[in-house]
Amino acid sequence: GQGAGKALAGTATLVPGKAPFLLDGRSAWVRRDDGCVWGIMGEVHPEVLEALGLQNPAVVCELTVPLEGEDWVYRSIAGIGHE
Repeated sequence: GQGAGKALAGTATLVPGKAPFLLDGRSAWVRRDDGCVWGIMGEVHPEVLEALGLQNPAVVCELTVPLEGEDWVYRSIAGIGHE
């Protein structure tokens, strides 16, 4: 529907953030210009890479897109909350 398109209109800003699976200093919350949190992105922590059997650095970006008529609330699949 058009709800998600309207919700994504605007400017996104990266704000330093933390998540247990990301490297400190290399992760950020993705926030819309009105302060709503869209998600989180950053470089995956080496311990997580090792546990997954990966040898090369990796980045992850998790974004929430609301359904039409739904309040915008970021819900991480990893169970983390935003700052």
